[in-house]
Amino acid sequence: MKAAPPPFPNAPLKFGGVAHRLRLLHGGDEEILRAFFRSHTPETIYERYGYPVPDMNFDRAHQLVGVDQSRDCAVGIFETDARGEALDAVGRYCLDPDGRNAEVAFVVRESKRNLGMAKALLKVLIVTAKARGLDALWAQLAPGNGPMMAVFRRAGFSFIALGPGEGVKATLPLRARKRKAK
Repeated sequence: MKAAPPPFPNAPLKFGGVAHRLRLLHGGDEEILRAFFRSHTPETIYERYGYPVPDMNFDRAHQLVGVDQSRDCAVGIFETDARGEALDAVGRYCLDPDGRNAEVAFVVRESKRNLGMAKALLKVLIVTAKARGLDALWAQLAPGNGPMMAVFRRAGFSFIALGPGEGVKATLPLRARKRKAK
């Protein structure tokens, strides 16, 4: 069975009054992703990766944009102008080894935060994961990452504290649990 493609709006989305396009990441987006990475502050890099990452080389960018979109899902929000496309946000999920659950992650350009981009990406990822029959999405968050916790909370995720220094795990069940017969 072929995996369901992510749902994309036909019309451009507006964030901050500016038209953007939501689409899958693919081979050829490596330099756009590298430019996006270079726009991040050290704090953003640490929140996203959990450790300092000095640069993103072409090979790493190629791995991130060249995911198997029938298994995992990687989408971006792009702004287009006379110079070409600029990547303003990335959302992705990666299947766990069990193939039933997936870790979800986001990063939004600092100058484009609080415009609803993470919410839009999360909506696409949830709909895609449900269509593909996944059981749950989950994310590990730094305890001080209040804005992302708010995005996940509004989407219905529940939270549990992990061990000291490990942050918080947010989980969203995607399928109703079957009741045991009495």
